[in-house]
Amino acid sequence: MSRRSWLGIALVCFVVLFGGAFMAPEHLSSIDRDLFFARPSVLMPFGADPKGRPLLEYALQGAAVVALPALVAGAVVALAGVLGGLLRCLGSEWADAFVQGLGEIMGALPRMLVVLVVALVVPRDARSLMPMALAWALLAAPGAMDEAAAVAERLGGSRFVEALRAHGYSAPRIYLVHVVGHNLRPVVV
Repeated sequence: MSRRSWLGIALVCFVVLFGGAFMAPEHLSSIDRDLFFARPSVLMPFGADPKGRPLLEYALQGAAVVALPALVAGAVVALAGVLGGLLRCLGSEWADAFVQGLGEIMGALPRMLVVLVVALVVPRDARSLMPMALAWALLAAPGAMDEAAAVAERLGGSRFVEALRAHGYSAPRIYLVHVVGHNLRPVVV
């Protein structure tokens, strides 16, 4: 399949998830004894639960709970990957050492345990998936940074940037278009 087909599928999934999140009811319907375990042919599209409430309401509420934290966590990891690739292209030894050290420290932490600790530390009245999603994203970010840095290194790193500067390209065009847009795009996506 072409990239446009996959992009179309991804956009449809995105619209369905966020459309469901915005259409989610605040509370479930009342119990309807006539619809106990109703089949999808009776109560479209998923049927009903053991209490006769539509399963679609559960799915919509799940989308409302998960959609925004998932989007924010994905953006954090993507931005960290871009930052890792750009730092490698700067050719700075201390930046490379810092990113490598951060990756080693974050990679040594057990992700599930850290996420559970974050879930326990969040006050009971402010519980949501956002702190756990951000904790997971921060723990996954060094891996994305390392992958993007490896891609930038294969590209030529700072030598690639210097070659483009020698051809008269501006810094925003070099870093945003050539490095991020053309070369780091597969890692970010």
